[in-house]
Amino acid sequence: MNWGKGIAIGIGLFMAFILALAIYMMGQTPELEEKNYYEKDLRYQQEMEAKQNASSLARPAQITYDSLAKTVVVALQSPEAVKGTIAFSRPSDASQDISLPLMPQDGKQVVPVGHLSAGRWRVQLNWEMAGKQYQSEAWEINVKK
Repeated sequence: MNWGKGIAIGIGLFMAFILALAIYMMGQTPELEEKNYYEKDLRYQQEMEAKQNASSLARPAQITYDSLAKTVVVALQSPEAVKGTIAFSRPSDASQDISLPLMPQDGKQVVPVGHLSAGRWRVQLNWEMAGKQYQSEAWEINVKK
């Protein structure tokens, strides 16, 4: 075999690789972290203040995942009434994201997560207490079936 055939075979293999890569990439769905990322960027300062408020609490919010009971326990160490949301987001599939109302009883709320798909989830709390906004850092849980 001469060098001309080797170059032709090399170029052919490279073209086949690029074609296969293009076909593969067209089949992927582009998942964004946030659908409305521009609006979220405009609210960035408010989010930072809410996170600062949450971190300055004497006892910050906690989330624990019980894999045996398939529950998430949200603990807010606050005597005041709070209202807010618990957001479960799936990094690999935004269509599965859900948001539940935050309604703690005696500072705790138990959320069943058996209906969630197996895999990695981010859990984030957003709440209002005494006229101030609070936002927790995102916790990661790994739901197993």
